[in-house]
Amino acid sequence: MAKLKKLLLFKRFFIIMPKALFLKKLPQIARQVEVKDNQVSFWTNKKEAERLKGISEEIVIADQLKILSKWLFFKHTIGLFCIIFLALLFISSNFFIREIVFANENYASPEVYQAVRGHLKSLGPVYVLNTSVSELSQTLRETYSYYAWIGVTRKGGKLIIDIEKEDSPQHPEEDLTQKGDLVASKEGIIKRFYVKRGVVLVFKDQAVKPNQVLVSGNLRFHNNEKSLENYVRSSGVVIAKTLSVKTIEVPKEIIAEEYTGKVKSAFSLFIGTKPIFGSQNPFALSYVKEHKLFHLGSFFSFSQVVFYEKDWIKNVHDAASAISYAQSQIIMAFENKRTDASEQLQNLHVLSVIEQSNSYSVKILIQAEENIAVFVKVY
Repeated sequence: MAKLKKLLLFKRFFIIMPKALFLKKLPQIARQVEVKDNQVSFWTNKKEAERLKGISEEIVIADQLKILSKWLFFKHTIGLFCIIFLALLFISSNFFIREIVFANENYASPEVYQAVRGHLKSLGPVYVLNTSVSELSQTLRETYSYYAWIGVTRKGGKLIIDIEKEDSPQHPEEDLTQKGDLVASKEGIIKRFYVKRGVVLVFKDQAVKPNQVLVSGNLRFHNNEKSLENYVRSSGVVIAKTLSVKTIEVPKEIIAEEYTGKVKSAFSLFIGTKPIFGSQNPFALSYVKEHKLFHLGSFFSFSQVVFYEKDWIKNVHDAASAISYAQSQIIMAFENKRTDASEQLQNLHVLSVIEQSNSYSVKILIQAEENIAVFVKVY
């Protein structure tokens, strides 16, 4: 400290002045004096600098302490700004949500997406979750109890929706020996279509009625040739905006097999279909899903086996829960008959709830975009 004080005492002020003026106003204290091109530079103390100040505009006085202070202030300001910026970046990545994604895009559901989106508050390009992740997951499991598992997790600014469901029955392969048309299963307004085979007879935004031919299997339809020899099996998807009303009777007491939300997983080694080792199913009633991690043909495989617990649960419904149950039944039925990923339930509007002695009668208006094309064989 004494050394620094001494240094500042004698080397704080750096003076540059004309040689003639230096000789005329010879300073009492001057260190490291240098003469160059009729200019003299030297170090002095504060008292001498004060004496020389204002004598001539040709005298340049540099206070090194002020220069050092400005440099340190600038340096620390930049450092502080960087720290604040990194802190804000960290907070934003852990507080704000930038996108919502599905862990498995094959199970992506517009209805679930909208349900999750309803728990987010938009702040420009980002979102803020207005509940906890665990509470949102619990709400989803209560609403979509027909899924083997549903929940959300966070990874930085990404909200991930994880869905597991029982494998749906495979749609039977099309019998190409059969010939026929795709007709409308209900009335609607055509929004889009994807046709593999056949002649499209509708256009976008056209209103169609039940049993109206949408895609003809007659490849020479426009030639007015109706011979069966010109027919193929028409195939494709025709998405239409539809409105329908469905009434669901909800018993006041229901004992149903439902998922409990408990999940256990284990790794198992199989020779053929026989497990050699691995944890036993811990649940009395469950849905079991196997994920093969490694296999050698059908002889040897190593898999992760996931057990989703089910139980017979008694639910007692009031009017509000009867509405939720009715809506969940509509969503489940829609998911089970979905044939194309672009199909979506757009709105479920409750028209009426009528209480009866042992049940509630819930009438719901369903607005959807769904595949209305069904195959009808021609003879």
